[in-house]
This record gives sequence, C-alpha cells and structure tokens, in this order.
Amino acid sequence: MYDSSDGVVVADCSDVVTPDLDNHGVYAQLHVECDVPEGTGYQLGLDPLPEFYEPYVSCYQLQEARELIEDDGNAFDVASLGETQCWISLGANMAVLTKSLNLPEVGGPETPPGPEDFVLEVYDGAGELFASGSPAAGPECEWLVGSTEPCFYADLETGDYSLGEEVEQGYFGSVVACETSYGPDERFIDFFNETITVDPDPFGRWEVCEIRNTYTEGSITLTKTITNDDGGTAAVGDFTLELYDGDGVMVDSGVCAGDGTCLTGDYPIGPYTVGESGPDGYTRTVTQQVIVPNEQLTDTEAMIDLGPSEQVTVNVDSNDQPTTTTTLAPTTTLAPTTTAFDAGGATLPPTGDDTTGTVALIAMGFLLLGGAGLLLARR
Repeated sequence: MYDSSDGVVVADCSDVVTPDLDNHGVYAQLHVECDVPEGTGYQLGLDPLPEFYEPYVSCYQLQEARELIEDDGNAFDVASLGETQCWISLGANMAVLTKSLNLPEVGGPETPPGPEDFVLEVYDGAGELFASGSPAAGPECEWLVGSTEPCFYADLETGDYSLGEEVEQGYFGSVVACETSYGPDERFIDFFNETITVDPDPFGRWEVCEIRNTYTEGSITLTKTITNDDGGTAAVGDFTLELYDGDGVMVDSGVCAGDGTCLTGDYPIGPYTVGESGPDGYTRTVTQQVIVPNEQLTDTEAMIDLGPSEQVTVNVDSNDQPTTTTTLAPTTTLAPTTTAFDAGGATLPPTGDDTTGTVALIAMGFLLLGGAGLLLARR
C-alpha cells in the first residue's frame, strides 16, 4: 500500500491471512489484512502482475458502529475504529477449447482415439502459433465450462485469434460452436477459418469453443498398366503397389492382377503416399483422378428445394476432356507437411533388366471426403 502523496510504501499486505480452499486452478481467492496510519490518500499496488492479466480494484468502508446516548434530549455518535475493505480482482482473457468426437455406429476404427489424443492450436492475428496443447480433465474445466470433460485453455492478450489442430488420420475437424462468457454468443458452423476477437475486460472473459471431429473414410483404387515395346519382359503380376499413411507406415499393399487391378478399399481420410516394388528397368508415369462426391455444382438444375413426400432425381452428365498426365522425376520433393521417407530406393538398370527390387515412393495423394484413383504405367 502506497501513500498517494509521495508514493512511499506504508504497508506490506503480502501476508495471507485466509486462503480460499476452493481453488479450481483458474480461480482462487486470498484474504490479507494491513494496518495503516490514519490518512486520506492511499493507493494499492500488486507485484508482480501476471502476464495478460488486468487488475480491477473496488474499495469501500464498512458501516461504522454507532452508539446512541439518550440524556437531556441531545444525541451524539461515537464511532468505532474505521475499517476499509478492498477487492482486487485479476482477470485474464482465455480461449477454452473442448473436444467432441463423432464416430459411426457401424464400422470405424477398432480403437478410436480420445479427446486427449488430439493437439489443439490457437493462432494469433499474424497466423503464428500462440498456444497449443491436448485437452485434459481437471477442476479447471469444471469451473470454466461446467463439465468434467477434458478441455484445453490458454491465456490471451488483446487481439484476434483463430483455431486449428494437428491432423489425426481419419478425422475431419471443424469448429461447431463458440460462446463467450460475457455478451452475445458467437456460433460458428465452418472450418478452422473463424476468428475470436478478445477485447480488454478487467474481469477477464473466456471464449469457449467446441472442436468436433468426425471419422470419415474415402475410397482409393490403385491400378497398373505396362508397355513392353523396348525389349522388356515383365508382366503386370510382377509388380506390387503399396499404400503408406502420413506417418510413413504401410497400411495396405496388393499384388497386381492380370487386369491391372492392384489394390482397392476404403481408408480413413488424410494424406497417403503410393509405393511400388517390382522389376527394375522401367520408367514410371503416374496419373491421378480424384472424384469429390460432395463438390457443389453451379448448374441451376443442381439446386433442390425438397418438399414433403417429394421425390427428386438429378442427373449429372459428364463429357470427357483431355486428361493431364504428370511425369515424376526419379527424385520427388514432397510438400513440407508430408514426412518423406525411403522405401528402399534402387538405381534403375538398363531397360529390360528383370532384377526384382523396391523403388522409392513415387506418388503422394491427399484423401479428403472423396475417392482417389492412381494409375501407374511403366515404359
């Protein structure tokens, strides 16, 4: 406590008299007492002030005890020692993120992850990672969101923020709702492109956002063709195509059949890379066709207003266009977000050599709410 006239410290109020035992991790209350000389101008100080926290002080004097003396019709007051109480509130704005999972009733992963297996992220207005962490259960969540379910929270300074999370294979994430503890609710029904605006507030406020992940699969088909016009003797069945997930783990493989079919199946959405093993002496050409079933059509006839008991049939006719073929060099630089790894690269000998070996990965695809077909041809 400082004398407001000269800034001299007149009392040290750091001794805690009664700590609040109901400590929730994000809320606590302490009771301290100080004796100060009589005076009219005092100021309170706090050292140190935590980062991102704003103080608010409210002081008032307790009702003074009064003694009424009835004598000859006159009355006067006898005041007790005056006492002043001050409430110092420290508040920080917070982002509080909860996690929910939407799993299919039939099918899906044998061992689905829990909320604590996801890493949630908060980005500042410049797009820089501000805070990240996995949801965890604790008394803080019960205090902040009124639930014992896991949550992740971070103190925020004034500014704009956006949300994200690290990719988990098979799970499509979105921000389904954001509600502030003060003021009108803000509800988001979009992907991770919404922002939270934090305004200064002396009491602190927290923005509670639910991140929901839906388990989703798509279809991948791998096929093989071969051309032997320069003396090659290998057959389609001499090759095996492989499918690797985003962590570089092989999730499936198939020996190519005579009709060129090597592998087909449904897989969790996410990044995948295709590999191949088979005879050397061939160059590779990889083509890819992606069909996105939920792509919005701009044609007027694609707009449907479905009424009760109506049956609507929509036909979408596709007219073929020239296909684009991309030839990959023997060494391919993968995008920064993909973990590159060596699947057993080998130097290709002259055309026609039938030495068996495994070549490095040759194609990368990202399976997202749709199907991807990869066609590999050797010359």
